Amino acid sequence: MLDKSVEETKIVFVTTSANGVAKDKRWLISIMNQLVKMNFKEISLLDFAGLPEGLSVARLEDADVIFFCGGNTYHLMYEIRKAHLQPVLEKLFKTRIFVGNSAGSIVAAPDLSLGNPAQKAYSQERKNEITNESLSYVNFHMRPHFNVEGHPSTVEQVQEMIDKNNVIAPVYLIDDDTAIQVIDGEVEVISEGEWKRLN
Repeated sequence: MLDKSVEETKIVFVTTSANGVAKDKRWLISIMNQLVKMNFKEISLLDFAGLPEGLSVARLEDADVIFFCGGNTYHLMYEIRKAHLQPVLEKLFKTRIFVGNSAGSIVAAPDLSLGNPAQKAYSQERKNEITNESLSYVNFHMRPHFNVEGHPSTVEQVQEMIDKNNVIAPVYLIDDDTAIQVIDGEVEVISEGEWKRLN
């Protein structure tokens, strides 16, 4: 998807959603190590929370690839709204490559109705500010970690979520060896693992 070599490419790794979960972060370090091995020209780390808006925008604008890592989808969207970054991201994604991992991919869906319900209640202080609003960049939903223990991602669990939330858009269940690529509206599933499409 790049129009130049990886060695000439700058990537910004957005860690905001990872800070919304309180568990061991070795999975996050593993992803960072994989990016280092790919030999990008520059890897910048960015957490929107608490940073001046102008600084966040400058780091996003400087990157060729914007990578949203996993974690808490609702926390990520809360911080994007709080930092007024939705219009900035919408503009940037016309010329940058967006990569979403786990929760970082769910924010691209039409809404967050298929987000992890347990994460929605991550902060009692923010309960009135946590919504199903998303970035809405694609016309389908994703449930990552298909059939991975500890995640609401079996066919039965996701179908129950679909029925409960009256979801009518397609839903892709993807495991950790599967990606969904979207170029100019064309959707392609790239997989060395297991995936299913519902709806």
